[in-house]
Amino acid sequence: MHKFFALLAIVALSLGLGAGSANAQTGDATPDGNAHPNVGAFLLPRLSDGSLRIICSGTLVTPRVFLTASHCTAFALSQGSRART
Repeated sequence: MHKFFALLAIVALSLGLGAGSANAQTGDATPDGNAHPNVGAFLLPRLSDGSLRIICSGTLVTPRVFLTASHCTAFALSQGSRART
């Protein structure tokens, strides 16, 4: 299962690195461009066609640690063998 989460983090990072501006907003609702490079998406494959879907957001804390909410990982684990690794 650790390989599964590592793969998800890698996919999220690669999608984030190839993307343009993150369009995150500051308190005054002004886009801040690419000022949040460690923000990523926690992805799972759709059961119907295998395409990836965003489950939750998260933060890359270190090169190998992606921090997200526990209910996101609980949901991923509940998908069990139906999720591709």
